[in-house]
Amino acid sequence: MSIIGEELAVAADGRSWLLADVTIHASTVDGWLLWSPNRPVLAVDPNSGRYRLGLTVIRRADATVGGTALVVVAVAPLIDPGQLRRLWLAGRPGPPPRFLPLPMRQVRARLLLGPDGGGVLNPAGGADTRGAAVGGGMVSFLLDLPAEAARRWADTVRRDRGIPAGVRITYRYPRRLPDTGARVLVHGRRALAGLAAALPACADGRPAGDLPRLRAAWRLLVAEGSVEVVPLARKTLADGRELLETLSDQAMERMFDSLFEPLGEPELPRAEGPVYALAWRRACDAVDLTVDVRCTGWTWLDASIDADFSGPIDGLDERYLNEVSLS
Repeated sequence: MSIIGEELAVAADGRSWLLADVTIHASTVDGWLLWSPNRPVLAVDPNSGRYRLGLTVIRRADATVGGTALVVVAVAPLIDPGQLRRLWLAGRPGPPPRFLPLPMRQVRARLLLGPDGGGVLNPAGGADTRGAAVGGGMVSFLLDLPAEAARRWADTVRRDRGIPAGVRITYRYPRRLPDTGARVLVHGRRALAGLAAALPACADGRPAGDLPRLRAAWRLLVAEGSVEVVPLARKTLADGRELLETLSDQAMERMFDSLFEPLGEPELPRAEGPVYALAWRRACDAVDLTVDVRCTGWTWLDASIDADFSGPIDGLDERYLNEVSLS
């Protein structure tokens, strides 16, 4: 069967499976599966095999005075479709499927740094605040490092074989859904109490967690009514619980930057990636929020992945560190 000229989407039932470093999605065409990355990675030069990463530390009179860093991030690791097919067929009878990458639009990347982690410069030389557009599956970040940040970066490369940064990728992908929608209401005070009960506290006492913890806490808020999902059509109720979960999950993706802010580096034990804290610092900050989520058949949904690069990263060592002494 040829799919030339036909764009695939995730199937309406949303079936998916974890396989190695990717998620496999059932598609709208029989015999074809779509894969998406579970986390971004540091980009690798295909010729040298080295990471596209460089750190320059400037020293004067035996003191670090600043530096720069170049970090190139790939949205997905290099994937061999043949290996995916072999892994999929292990223990699964039937004809082998064919694999394609999940179509993505509006892919953006935001480098996550600590409060003293330096500044990310965009091509115009100003501070990047909303994330950089991703082209060709990769994005570059140039950082200006003040003295303390340069020392931390150099120490992390030497000691932990990593860099004190993470990255968050947001994108949109297609899924076939019924024509439906919902209004999602966040009851601020109740949500604040629910998150405080469901999540550990970071150093300043705010509820915090990595993406898996935050997503689990969000579903608890939905279950207890602190986040209310109001169908905009009777058909939404008839389509069942899974569709309502999809709509509420979409609301979280759209509200994420209003509700949470990155802490820069994992501060919690057993974190699976970057840690985010609730943006509300006081009870009076816990305002009610509303977002409408609508689906019209072929719908582009919001999604996100992230990664922490603080180490250890295989093959990352002092070869990526260049020290320059000024007289």
